[in-house]
Amino acid sequence: MTDEDRLVSGQAWRELTDSIQATVNTFIQDFGLAKTSDEMAHGYRHGSRVLVDGLISKVEAADPDFPKFRNSPGIYTKAALENPDNYYRTTTPMSDSGSYYVYGNIGSAHLVTFNIVDPVSATSLGSLTRDNLKMNGGDFEILISTQKPGGFDGNYLPLVNGTVLVVREIFNDWEHEYRGEMRIVKPGMEGKSPQRISAQSIAQRLDNVATAVTSIWQTYTFGYKNICDNMPVNSISPPDAIASNPQTVSGNACLEIADDEAAIITTDVPATDHYFNFMLANTYLESLDYANRTGSLNQAQTHINDDGKIRLVVTKNDPMVQNWLDPEGLNHIFFSYRWIKTDVLLPTPSVMIVPANSVKSHIPASTPDFTSNDRLEQIKVRQKHVAHRYSY
Repeated sequence: MTDEDRLVSGQAWRELTDSIQATVNTFIQDFGLAKTSDEMAHGYRHGSRVLVDGLISKVEAADPDFPKFRNSPGIYTKAALENPDNYYRTTTPMSDSGSYYVYGNIGSAHLVTFNIVDPVSATSLGSLTRDNLKMNGGDFEILISTQKPGGFDGNYLPLVNGTVLVVREIFNDWEHEYRGEMRIVKPGMEGKSPQRISAQSIAQRLDNVATAVTSIWQTYTFGYKNICDNMPVNSISPPDAIASNPQTVSGNACLEIADDEAAIITTDVPATDHYFNFMLANTYLESLDYANRTGSLNQAQTHINDDGKIRLVVTKNDPMVQNWLDPEGLNHIFFSYRWIKTDVLLPTPSVMIVPANSVKSHIPASTPDFTSNDRLEQIKVRQKHVAHRYSY
């Protein structure tokens, strides 16, 4: 049966939906990551988000001659332990049949990084940061090509066939920082139109959606299981490099906390004035709610105790401290921290499980009280920033 026949008969669509159902059955029903109905709810929502991202990336933004930036991962397409402080822009996979230009204005994010990433290995093949970007009043352009032209002294990134450009705008001060504006074009294609869709092209794109969705589930479900099967529960790994983002290192913990328990996570402050953050994720490696809850905290949002240490509290009910990471009622939680890579030794946090009603006795007496009104104002700032970041 040809691709045209498969689409016209409905077979291509049935194959997609059958593939999605089989994937969901495998990784939610059979794999056993979800221990409770709430955790299963997170799993099915993850399935819907992965499908949305697959449809956008493989059907709507799949033409390398007419590339697009898409916000992925984003507020509606959380995945891959995405950073709650980031606005991500990911391009259509690029072709080495030509070159590309990125035009934009940098905005006011705390940090901005540009990485050419191999989507198969998730490895960065070239990078720029705002610190080494040549700009004119915040405006910039970047050439992406297989060869850097002789005498070219502008912003340049190497092009390898099939790679994508991932831009991370990292926000530290959520009250005052805002994202920039960017677009990507392929010279010679401006003013032209892409080929009209056909039965054959849509059938093939639906096949690609099925492959992408299965791949994402496999990568991050096995990723969570591999990490948690190979380290003690309620212990934190030392910082290690992130292949797709060489500017950052991170460490993780697989936490198991009963309803009447709390995890107190303690760390020294890195000997650098660069950004850092802490976050919670579910067992599908999606960040927890960082707009309407405190699913994450960064350098500007954390309280540092008088002894120079940061103490975070993970527990079901609000402990009335500033550094509460809200697990949304989940008992199995993935904790992650990020430091910006420097030449200095970076700390590894520690974790202690205590009764939830004894939290205040395990943190310094000088830790300031955090009232319900303080929490209300904290959440208002988060909601306003995230709404502005994602234009909703």
